[in-house]
Amino acid sequence: MPPIPIIPRKILFGNPSNVLPKISPDGKYLAYIAPKDDVLNIYLTDNPKDLSSAKAITNDKVRGIRNFWWSFDHQIVYPQDKEGDEDFKLYSIDLNTGEKVTLTPFDGTTSEPVKFSPNYPNEVIISINKPDPTVFSLYRCDLKTGEINLIEENTQSFDSYFLNDDLEVCFASKLTDEAGKNVYRKVNNEWELMISYGIDDVHSSEIFSIVKEDNEELIYLIDSRDREYSAIYKINLNDPEKKLHIVAEPDNQEADINNVLTDPNTHVPLAYSVNYLRTSWNPISSEISSDLEFLKSVDGGDFTILSQTLDNTIWIVCFENDTQTAKYYLFDRSNDKCINLLFNSNPNLENYCLAKLNPIVIKSRDGLDLVSYLTLPLNKYDPYSDYKPTHPLPMVLNVHGGPWARDSFVPLRTDHQFFANRGYAVLSVNFRSSTGLGKSLLRAGNGEWGAKAHDDLIDAVNWAIDEKIAEKDKIAIYGGSYGGYAVLAGLTFTPNVFAVGVDIVGPSNLVSLLNSVPSYWKSRISELIQRIGGNPETEEGVKFLTSRSPLTFADNINKPLLICQGQNDPRVKRAESDQIVSLLTSKSIPVSYVLFNDEGHGFVRPQNRISFYAMTEKFLSKVLGGKYEEVSNDFEGANFTILNGKEILE
Repeated sequence: MPPIPIIPRKILFGNPSNVLPKISPDGKYLAYIAPKDDVLNIYLTDNPKDLSSAKAITNDKVRGIRNFWWSFDHQIVYPQDKEGDEDFKLYSIDLNTGEKVTLTPFDGTTSEPVKFSPNYPNEVIISINKPDPTVFSLYRCDLKTGEINLIEENTQSFDSYFLNDDLEVCFASKLTDEAGKNVYRKVNNEWELMISYGIDDVHSSEIFSIVKEDNEELIYLIDSRDREYSAIYKINLNDPEKKLHIVAEPDNQEADINNVLTDPNTHVPLAYSVNYLRTSWNPISSEISSDLEFLKSVDGGDFTILSQTLDNTIWIVCFENDTQTAKYYLFDRSNDKCINLLFNSNPNLENYCLAKLNPIVIKSRDGLDLVSYLTLPLNKYDPYSDYKPTHPLPMVLNVHGGPWARDSFVPLRTDHQFFANRGYAVLSVNFRSSTGLGKSLLRAGNGEWGAKAHDDLIDAVNWAIDEKIAEKDKIAIYGGSYGGYAVLAGLTFTPNVFAVGVDIVGPSNLVSLLNSVPSYWKSRISELIQRIGGNPETEEGVKFLTSRSPLTFADNINKPLLICQGQNDPRVKRAESDQIVSLLTSKSIPVSYVLFNDEGHGFVRPQNRISFYAMTEKFLSKVLGGKYEEVSNDFEGANFTILNGKEILE
């Protein structure tokens, strides 16, 4: 087989060409995100089936816009922070006048839309951590004028609210001291406890819909009480006992409910998806059964319904699989299932062959099923095996963040493609603490940072060695956030397993991590303490957290380590990286440390992202021997400082 050409970093990690199309509720407009002068902005067309007339309606020149929402009267709302500080302000653009309004001009706060309603098309309910910076209160905002008024001051440490289409506050939830969750109903301006969840059910239970039906008021919810995986239920609020009635549960269920598709007008659930090895959709209403069957035949990939018109006749659908970038379609259900391709998010990547992502289940040493994903270089497959190479390869263990998150088959794993293209096997593992795969896996991670959660990663590495996928002495550990913690844990707790590590915004000291979380995480601190396993305000807790902190065992590091940090990270603050680098340098232990000066919890600006991967692949190549693309102008426009170990990166 001829050599596999290198996929340029700029194609893998630069801006997409187009992304995130959303149809307006009345179907008259389509908006999406695309680069303008190399910075992501919002584009708009009044002909959703023909994007040739689309024009940019924003003019961001620095960080780019990455999300937006439609109102019900032709306004678009979008968020923006400054250099990764996550103090998001909200802005609106009136398409009728072109006027831009700053909805939340308050410094030092973060805000998010909570509810748009067709009954009040020019208004939005917004949550802001104001007047108390530790909790989010609700404000009603006029999208045209920007006038904003407090409607629900959060005096009870609620962490979320749920409103109906009349913009009435109906439900709220808050975490308990034991990291469970209580759901309250507002009745006659008083809060009544309605549902109590334990810690096992917090991540797999939530209200998602309020429906008025036949003079009855119903709520629909995902609930996992008394079962391993979540299902969909409804409660009749007129029922004094508030009994749960099951609406839908998958046959042979192996994962939690992932997404629910509701009718945009009535809010009745129509279908749901489950994500185990891959995503599958199941109808609840016969009304859309044929639509789902049709979509399954369109592109061969997993699909997501991104937006719907209010009458539910037009859907915007995204198709993705392991070897192609996202493709976005306009699906007209009212026109004999007419579907039109809008665009491919990265057409330049179509010029390259991409490697398969193999779903695999690995057993942990204590019998847990660890859903994992393996990618091999294109020219290294054993033709007689579905997932093995012709010979053991250098491998990158790619650890997801959270840890209360998960790895999935889609979206396209550009990190997997990048490392595989450079000659490495790549393995991602849903270790204990991962969400969406049942309560047992989540529960098993409580108190196990740096312990059994780390054992799962080691078990996966040993599996790859035993299966002759990985070279024992050429395994890298790589990840961001919790994944960065796992990198530091890997090089300190198991210093002889990995040959090299790349840590992105990873905490090194669990005591200082918990003592420095953002003020508006106050309502979550009980869960963090319960799940990590120690309270930083008690002597016993500090002792436990110190025992699970890589900083405590930094002397054990004897392999090359690259640490990359965002200067403005509000979650894992710069001090987490500074501490361990300072200790290592004081003991003459080599470490390379790069600070990205205008980033936060991860690298958003494409210039910074590309420069990070340029450093990373050269750093790994020196240890693992993989290919790398020579650096040309990859650092142009990036904003970073190499604070330590510059010679290792050269």
